[in-house]
Amino acid sequence: MVESQAQQRDIKLTFLPFDNSWFANADRTRLKQVLINLLSNAIKYNREHGTVEVKCTESAPGRIRINIKDSGAGLPPEKLSQLFQPFNRLSQENGTVDGTGIGLVVTRQLVERMGGTIGVESTVGVGSEFWIELIRDVIPQFAADNTSPADLAPQD
Repeated sequence: MVESQAQQRDIKLTFLPFDNSWFANADRTRLKQVLINLLSNAIKYNREHGTVEVKCTESAPGRIRINIKDSGAGLPPEKLSQLFQPFNRLSQENGTVDGTGIGLVVTRQLVERMGGTIGVESTVGVGSEFWIELIRDVIPQFAADNTSPADLAPQD
């Protein structure tokens, strides 16, 4: 869903292999919204010809962490503390990147409502790495609409 956005700026998306027997206890639609927002931001605030790397690990027993790392400009500590404030675009209001300043606020609320946490690490001149951590589930829980694992499998 974000591939065309990355191609327009010649940004390489890398999805590292992960254990596909892992399942997160999360709302599928809301998790998709979270990931699209974080990936979109990683592309939007990246440099031309940059990189975005997505990694999924088991961060602690019973927790799954998804990291999205970009090669953008990075943020100084004083701006990091303002990241999740509504309508705060971190002085990008007059810049070339479109946005409203509510994407990360909504993303944080969605993650927390799914019992998860969100965080960020950033280094000026190197880039930023956002992560979400969710409760690991043993087996997938499907909605009452009789969705089966085959229905959720990626289509070629």
